Order: sequence, then C-alpha cells, then structure tokens
Amino acid sequence: MSAKHSYTTADYIPWDTAMTLVRRLYRDGNYRLSLLVGCGCFFGLRIGDLLALSWEQVLADGKFVLNEKKTGKRREIRINPGFQAHIRDCHEALKVQDDSQPCFLNRYGGVISVQRVNRALKEIRVRYQLKVNNLSTHSLRKTWARKIYENENAAGRGELALLKLSEIMNHSTPAITRRYIGLRREELDFLDDVKLEEAAAALGLPIYPTEADGFALWDAISGDALPEVKIPRREGLEKTEYYQYNQN
Repeated sequence: MSAKHSYTTADYIPWDTAMTLVRRLYRDGNYRLSLLVGCGCFFGLRIGDLLALSWEQVLADGKFVLNEKKTGKRREIRINPGFQAHIRDCHEALKVQDDSQPCFLNRYGGVISVQRVNRALKEIRVRYQLKVNNLSTHSLRKTWARKIYENENAAGRGELALLKLSEIMNHSTPAITRRYIGLRREELDFLDDVKLEEAAAALGLPIYPTEADGFALWDAISGDALPEVKIPRREGLEKTEYYQYNQN
C-alpha cells in the first residue's frame, strides 16, 4: 500500500506476461477476472467503460461501438479473433443466461467496483508473482497502448502510433502518451552510467549547459527541457566523462 498522500504510477504489463495471466486465471477458474484482464489489454478502455460492457457487446461479430463516458467520444472496438474465442469460453464457463447483463458482476448481482478490481489485481500480482511493481486498473489500458506502440515501432511507425494513441486516449501531446506507456522513464533509466554524448545521440536529443555543474537534454518531442542532468566535475577536466540523472 502506498504511503498517505503519495502518488504511485501504474505500470504496464509486458504483453507475454499479460496473456499468460489471462490463461492462468481461466485455468484456475477465475473466469470473470480472466475476461476483465483480457478485455482491458485488448480493448484499451478506461475502467468505467470496461465495467459497463455487456455480453451482447463483447460477443458481437468482430467489433462493437460505444460512447466513452469521460469524453463522450464514439469508439469502434475491434475484437481480436483469438480473444473472441476466449470470450466465448468465459461466457460458457460462467453459464450466462442473459446476454444483456454486464459482463463483470459481483456475487450479489451488481457491477464490480473499481476498488474491488484494484484489490483483486494486487492479489493476483502476489499470487502469480508478476514482475510488475504497481498493478492497477490503469495498467490494463497502458498494456494495450504499449503493445500497439511496440508493434508499430517495429514496423517503423512508432511516432505515428504515438500521435494516434494520443488522440484516442485524449492526451494533449504525444509526449504525454510517451510517458504514459513508460517510454520516457525507460529512456531516462538508460541514461545512468553512460557517456553524456552517447546518451544524447541514442535519444536524438541535443545537449545544452545549465549551470557550472550541469547540462540538460532538450526533449525535441515535447519541446520541454528534461530535468537537469548533474555532472560531477573532475579537477583538471573541462568535461566529465560520466553523469547521473538527478530526479530531485
């Protein structure tokens, strides 16, 4: 549990890990949670929209349409054929009698609360020993976005994917989407213990001086300066060879 008044960012689930989790939950008889995790990873919906899904929608032939609660935007959700087979398996295992009902009901017949879903995700993180630091409902949407980016980036369309994702996710800039799916943090983690020039070249970012003991990298995507990079000076050298990213 996070400390009071602290802010914890949810992490995405690596795709292979997420798909293994969906299968293991189903195998262990946790059909509804298996479906929830799968729908979150394949559809990329906010948790409010996810919990409102009905069986009629997810059993539709190939796609369904909804209006997002938060933005009012109309979205067409395409259903992966392989995942749709899993949806049918869950439908059969749960012995659903009324397809107009929401998919994610609790034992009392009401829709599962967001708080209950978050508790369940924390429990399965421990039970299945998932290597994800902070797992919550946000993780599912991030997993979907991260997978789209990885697929498109492998085909040389990474920046275009970020632009499209930022539109779908209602982010003001692709830079926000980049941070949302964990790319910026990974880039900054990579900066530890590497040469300044190599780091700048790897990220495609120019260097500019800030103070007598520091440099900063300019983020060409967002147009913002990243937090200052502190470089410990060595006596007798105009430049130091290594630096450490300072998060403070």
